[in-house]
Amino acid sequence: MTLLFYTIVDIIAISSTFFADKLSNASVKINGNELMGYFFSKNVNCGKLLYFFSAFILFLVLAVRNEVGADYLRYAEAYLDTVNDNLNASEQAWLGIGFVVLCKAVAVIAPSSYVFMFAVVAAITVYCFYKAIDLNSTNRTFSVLIFISTCLYYQCFNQARQMMALSICAVAYYFLCHNKKIKFFLIVILASTIHNSALVMLLLLLVRKWKVSLKKVILYCLFGLILYFEYDNFMLLLSVTQYGVVYVGNTSYDIPFSTSSIINTIFRIMLLLFCLSFYKRTIERNPSVSVLYNAAIICTGIQIFTIQSYLFGRITTYFFLSYIFLLPEVFKTIIDYFAFKDRIVIVMIFVICLITYHYLYYMGMAELAGYDVYRTIFN
Repeated sequence: MTLLFYTIVDIIAISSTFFADKLSNASVKINGNELMGYFFSKNVNCGKLLYFFSAFILFLVLAVRNEVGADYLRYAEAYLDTVNDNLNASEQAWLGIGFVVLCKAVAVIAPSSYVFMFAVVAAITVYCFYKAIDLNSTNRTFSVLIFISTCLYYQCFNQARQMMALSICAVAYYFLCHNKKIKFFLIVILASTIHNSALVMLLLLLVRKWKVSLKKVILYCLFGLILYFEYDNFMLLLSVTQYGVVYVGNTSYDIPFSTSSIINTIFRIMLLLFCLSFYKRTIERNPSVSVLYNAAIICTGIQIFTIQSYLFGRITTYFFLSYIFLLPEVFKTIIDYFAFKDRIVIVMIFVICLITYHYLYYMGMAELAGYDVYRTIFN
């Protein structure tokens, strides 16, 4: 029943965004006499209303969950410890200064309600993802489809703090694509106060204008292979960082080989090859997506490490975000250069692959991540 519930939520969110795009120029007059007495009467844009509804559905499911997600109880206890000033040094390092400040702010309103804290985190996370899509996507429906079908949304049930940092980084992509480096840097630093792994996003400042070529892809691959074979030394180096101190060697996070890692590796290699097939025409049409291509390549390179440790899967997600914005650009290229029948076939095959991946990943991760059974605070 839980999977059916999630599927219904997915369909509502995606279809609401679809109609939001279709009705972006339509408006409806809300009559105050009928709805709220004489308090208001105005025209409301149908597209904005439906886009908000799509986001609200996803927020609501996140906000009212109860003990859904493997980290749920740990964050609930951390919130109460933060409010009561019972955090030790290692817990403060784990949570990050930004998240501690957020908990303190929430405590002003609800000092003993971790449920409200989860609602605030859900609101920030969903808002930032949807704002990023609105800012940076050429097709919001397709971006929301990717966000949900690749299970990024469902990771919010388990990795609440990191997914909030990821959502903030999603907004940062907009500024990097528009060469606003200072704003990008500041937003990433903000995200890193929530989860310090967000600092890996700063790598994109170095490669943002690199033109993708066979030589560059080979260099990326060689770099990935060198790090793969020097895995132990790399982990030793990582273990002295603030991120490594918390996660390296932690059996809850530093997990070796898993089926989901293999599925993700295969899927991401296929996804990258698909996007690279249309690289030249996509770049000619929109040069700003170069940074998204480089992020996608970095994502695939680091993905190799997840075979050694699932810990790296958390790092790849920052770069995997690029596909939310890159794939709509690629499909815009397909629409511009392919006949109607050909592009329909390509889209259908791609959507089938997305749906297949979605359910395979869900089956492999739902129980481990703790969202295989959905419960609400009202149960």
